[in-house]
Amino acid sequence: MKADPAFRNLFLAPAFAVPVLFACGFALAADNPIALELTCPSCDDLNICTVDSCDTSTGTCRHDPLNCDDQNPCTQDSCLSTGPNSGFCVHPNLSSGSACSDGNPCTQGDSCQGSAGTTFHCVGTSQPPGGSCDDGNACTTSDTCDLSGACVGTPSSLGAPCDDQSLCTTNDICVGSAGGPICAGALKDCGDGNLCTLDRCDPATGQCANPPVDCNDGNVCTGDSCDAATGQCVRTSVTGSCSDGDLCFTSDFCSGGNCVSGSVPLNCNDAYSCTRDTCLPSFGCSQHIRDDSLCGGFPHDGCNDWFCQAFSPSNGGCTNRIGRDILHECDGNHCTLDACDIFSHCVIVQFFCADGNPCTDDTCEPDTGTCTGHVNNTSPCSDGNACTAGDVCSNGTCQSGTPLSCDDANACTADSCSAGGCAHTDITSSCNDQSVCTTDSCDPASGCVHQPVTSQITCGLGACRRTVDTCVGGVPQQCVPGTPTAEVCNGVDDDCDGLTDENRVQADCAISPSTFNLNSQGGSVSMTCKLQDVCDPANPVPISGSTVSQVYVSRVDSADNPGDDVTLPDPSTLPCPDPVLGFLYERGISENLEARDVSNANVTFKFNLPSDGDCATLDGNRQDIAARLAAVPDNTSATICISGKAGAADFQSCMLVLVKNKGLR
Repeated sequence: MKADPAFRNLFLAPAFAVPVLFACGFALAADNPIALELTCPSCDDLNICTVDSCDTSTGTCRHDPLNCDDQNPCTQDSCLSTGPNSGFCVHPNLSSGSACSDGNPCTQGDSCQGSAGTTFHCVGTSQPPGGSCDDGNACTTSDTCDLSGACVGTPSSLGAPCDDQSLCTTNDICVGSAGGPICAGALKDCGDGNLCTLDRCDPATGQCANPPVDCNDGNVCTGDSCDAATGQCVRTSVTGSCSDGDLCFTSDFCSGGNCVSGSVPLNCNDAYSCTRDTCLPSFGCSQHIRDDSLCGGFPHDGCNDWFCQAFSPSNGGCTNRIGRDILHECDGNHCTLDACDIFSHCVIVQFFCADGNPCTDDTCEPDTGTCTGHVNNTSPCSDGNACTAGDVCSNGTCQSGTPLSCDDANACTADSCSAGGCAHTDITSSCNDQSVCTTDSCDPASGCVHQPVTSQITCGLGACRRTVDTCVGGVPQQCVPGTPTAEVCNGVDDDCDGLTDENRVQADCAISPSTFNLNSQGGSVSMTCKLQDVCDPANPVPISGSTVSQVYVSRVDSADNPGDDVTLPDPSTLPCPDPVLGFLYERGISENLEARDVSNANVTFKFNLPSDGDCATLDGNRQDIAARLAAVPDNTSATICISGKAGAADFQSCMLVLVKNKGLR
């Protein structure tokens, strides 16, 4: 996303627009007989915490979150839904004494105060008139509190340097505004070239962020996306299930971008035949009224009195309130303790002769209730050990079976058995041989694998550049650059400083204009140079300007101290697009090659192209150079250098300019 190249807002967002989708109907707008307005069905989603509306441009509903902000810094605001069409905004107080800000720099010690049962408010202690304060404006000085309790400062001069406390701006100066001077600077361009992102810069860190545009309209029946070509939100109808808020009908479905009520009534059957079940649209299956008369299908006599208790779905919720869980003899067997269940059926509660041993068969005489024996069996059993299988009874006890095999045939796991059964622990990390010369992994079939590293490393520049294998015979290698030698005129970077024959070309240059006014500056600057090949100092050879490749501003004096010079890179060496900023950044301050003037032994390099914010072009003018000189004191000299290549040889020439921060040049 492109931002204004001078002073831009920190947060930029595209305008939202929604194209026409499928709709339920349309009508002519009253104020425009040509424009069509599409109609929506009922948009009420029965949720008190959303704001429901109809988008007449698309005929689809929107359900935006309800704003519960009460503008009180001493409350936490949210929406509480208590049911369909039920709820309210809540504003609980922060803790008493919590730090806050009442927005007035002439108070101090601001904190949340109030009594129990009332809403807390932010209260601070007023400073006396004349007390020091900060009105938050970097373009005022001597800020003090006046008699009315307001913080007032003396405005700074326009153009004065300032600090807007944002790492997202540079070259901050005081500029005019309707309310007096304010501090503004050139904003860091955080544009990523994507119209579907919000381009932002964090003033505290200077870091760019590009979160996606939020096109969500809260409607599950629309597919919301951003059009990369326009940055506008696009709504498309989707199919599938949804909920229109009426809980008494199911199978609601999406049609034309809206939720259409289904025709299938909600099944409120609670599995109890003795309840009368009803549905309420706002609460669903919320009424299940018990009716004893619906239990008439069960016997009713001296031992049976059935009523609706809705505890047992298997009996339709009907329960016998007589004879339930009453212990008595009912099966004619004196070896058992019997009881009647709720249907008056016999239930054996206890076998008197059971010894609790699964490896014995227990017997009893039914007529007398006498235990007649405990005979050993050979039934399957469990010895309580998860690491054995096939346990069986022998001689009245459970004997352990065969050990359980936990082998998973995977060489990359350690297999074991514990109380929880088999376990297979990954041992891939044990394959690390601590050698930088191998890539370590584990093969489930064969185990650890140590693959030799085959990469190379490079070091040094020019004639000193060397390339070696990362490892030889499993031994790490070091890359040692070659030894620099004196630079000679041979087309080679002999001294290994990244420059080739840098002393071969002598450039004698002058800059026009020789005075830069930073507040009122024209757009063009030129540098006229005489170039000579001095490889043989005794016989210098003139160099035609037509052999020089494009030149660029390489260094500027950013302050009244040569040690603070700013070195600018060759624009042609910078990536385009930039890996972070994409295409939307200036690549450098470069000559307008088409405007170059070559005359006899002189060549004039012209910088007269305005910045266009496109890194694919090389441009820059006097305003760009002036911006680099903003910190230079008024009426002092600064150094400006240009660099380029004549053939394969590098050259640089530096010139002095007089810098003025105000007045005409």
